[in-house]
Formats: sequence, structure tokens, C-alpha cells
Amino acid sequence: MSITAFPMLARIIHEQGLSKTALGTLALAAGSLDDAAAWCLLAVVLAAFQNEPSIAVLAIGGGGAFLVFCLVVLRRLLAPMGSRVERNGMTPELFAGVLMLLMLGAFVTDSLGIYAVFGAFLTGAAMPKGRFAAEIERRMHPLTVSFLLPLFFVYSGLNTKIGLVSTPTLAGIALTILAAAILGKGVACWGAARLAGRAPGTPSGSGRS
Repeated sequence: MSITAFPMLARIIHEQGLSKTALGTLALAAGSLDDAAAWCLLAVVLAAFQNEPSIAVLAIGGGGAFLVFCLVVLRRLLAPMGSRVERNGMTPELFAGVLMLLMLGAFVTDSLGIYAVFGAFLTGAAMPKGRFAAEIERRMHPLTVSFLLPLFFVYSGLNTKIGLVSTPTLAGIALTILAAAILGKGVACWGAARLAGRAPGTPSGSGRS
């Protein structure tokens, strides 16, 4: 109930100017792990209802294996690309290869029963930093922020059926769930900030108080 949708979290971090800060990176990493854990739990529930343990094994085991592959093996395989871009810049052919690699990563996690965005996220995390990352961001940012992200919210809205909450009982349940989600996020983040020594009103980019 306290998990923020990963694309929404990424957008919030970007709009607040935290995408290149330690706080933003930490929040994004934690959000990705939380959301991935939720999908794994969903796989466990589906496996229990359908009496198919393979669903949970595939999601959890396959997701863990893909995580290790991206952060250990794929990172080393892609390292030469970073050096190439530092010397010669980002060519159209290389950029097309990066896009195909991102889509392949999304396809893998989607096939495992985990949200496709995690495959792209892990693939991106394995890619070289520096000029390579800056070139990818420069080319993809207008498309993702101005076109793909709005489409995501439109698609989500079209698949949200508010009319199904048609009785006072269902409305009460929905409001209770909403309150639990808001409190779970707000109170938990407030408590974590206080435990970390951050005073109320401290700017997000500042250090410990």
C-alpha cells in the first residue's frame, strides 16, 4: 500500500530537480526495489491461487538472475561503448543499438511476469556513465517526457474504472485503502527523515542538519 508507481516516482524526482542528486538516486533505487518486490509478491499470490508455483519461481528467480546479469555481466560488456562514445561521440547506429537493448531488457522482465519498466531500468543502470549517459539523456528526454510519459498516464486513466466503486461499502473500502497508502508514504518518509537528522523544512538537496 505504500509503494509509489515507478514511472510516477521518476517523474516526481525529475520535476523536483532531484534526478542527479544523492537523494533522488536513493529514492529511485528504493522505489524500483519496492515496486519489483510488489510484482514478485503478486506473482506469489497468483501462483497460490492458480496452484502454479512456477509463476512465482519464474518471477523471483528470473528477476534476481536478470538483476545480477545486468549489474555484473552486462555492465562489463557495455564498458567499451562508453570509451567509444568518449572518443567519437554517439553515432546513429550505436544509439539504435542502445534502444534495442533497452527494449530487450523490458521484454525479458515482462516475460518473467515483472513490470517491463524494470528491465529497461536495470539495462540503463548497467550502461556507462559520463558522455555516454549524457548523450542518451539528451536524445531520449524530449521523447519520453513530452510524448511517452503522457501516454502512460492516458493509458492508465483509460483502464481505471471508477464506476465499479458503486456502493457505499466499496466506497468506504476504497477510501480506507487510499488513506492507508497516503499515511504509509507520508508518515514513513517523515519518520525516516527525522531519524536521519533532517529538520522540518530542510531543502531536499542539503545535507544532514
